[in-house]
Amino acid sequence: MGQPDFTVGDPIPEGAEHDWNLGATGLRGWIYSDKLVTSDARQIRVMEVDDGSPADGVLQVGDVILGVAGRSFAYDPRTEFGKALTLAESEAGGGELSVTRWRDGETAEVSLTLPVLGSYSATAPYDCPKSRRILARGCKRLAKRVADPSYRPNPIIRSLNALAWPRLP
Repeated sequence: MGQPDFTVGDPIPEGAEHDWNLGATGLRGWIYSDKLVTSDARQIRVMEVDDGSPADGVLQVGDVILGVAGRSFAYDPRTEFGKALTLAESEAGGGELSVTRWRDGETAEVSLTLPVLGSYSATAPYDCPKSRRILARGCKRLAKRVADPSYRPNPIIRSLNALAWPRLP
């Protein structure tokens, strides 16, 4: 399977359906991978944008993310994107995540506004206020999704969701 270049119209290779959650952005993106290793990739193709998420109205399905913080991806985009997310969610980052977006032949720097959750503690995820905030937000979203009458996942996924529930005092 060759690595596609979405900026010249290459499609996602047949049979390569796996995409990745892009954290607090509300995005899912397809990244070229060899046995789930994404170190050779340099583009992220947007596959989903959650309504009401930080990416809603800024990015759309089919957009291509070429970099973060004004620089093209120089190594594994999952790693670079993750580091940029971590900084954006910190007090120093102020909730701003800058991404290089390619759409219909045009490249632009766009900004997503993320919640400021703080920085990870040295013991993360243990005794870490940011980790607790992430877990609480995830559980709240999961509870809302599970309560929706249209929610009908397969039993395995539904069982895995239970792993996110915190033990309450």
